[in-house]
Formats: sequence, structure tokens, C-alpha cells
Amino acid sequence: MKVAVLGTGLVGRRIPLALLEAGHAVRVLVRTPRTLDPRVEVLVGDALKTSDLDRLVAGCDAVVNSVGRLKNEGGFYAEISRGLLEAMTRRQVSRYLLITSSAVMVETD
Repeated sequence: MKVAVLGTGLVGRRIPLALLEAGHAVRVLVRTPRTLDPRVEVLVGDALKTSDLDRLVAGCDAVVNSVGRLKNEGGFYAEISRGLLEAMTRRQVSRYLLITSSAVMVETD
């Protein structure tokens, strides 16, 4: 299965490796280029842009959304989630998993 991952912060940075270990292909959308496992397909883009979300989910079987909710976000989280679900509908991707820490920071993080 090919899985698109959105969000590589506190929670999301662990997801691509877990998916790879389970035998899945992984594509990740990031704002700034970063080095991830070479088996991960990295797309540089903006999660608020429809075209970048379409590129992310194109050809994927499932999507994992791990974008963190920020304090005083002003609708950022909801806008990204809505755009992602719309891109999935356009691309006929029906498997969706939302994983978040709800921006809870504890000493053990």
C-alpha cells in the first residue's frame, strides 16, 4: 500500500519509519526540504495549497494526517484538514487516519 503522510513534527516524524517497517511505500509533504529515510518520497510544498495536497495524495491508497494543532492557529488546522479531505475525494482515496498529540507538551516528549 502507498501511504501519504502530512505532518512530520513531534508525532508525525515517527510515522514514515513505522509504515516502511510494515512494508508500505511512503510519500511525505514537508514545508522545507529535510533528510528522511531514502525510501521515503519527499515532496516539498504547502499544506494550504490545493495543488500540493493533490500531488501528495495522487496514487496513494491511504492518508495519515499528523499535522499538529497550534495555539492561536486561527483556523490553520481546520483549513488543512478540509483541503486534505477534498483532495482525497478528488483522487478517490478513502482511507484516512488522523493522529495528533493535540499540541500537549509533557516533559517526556
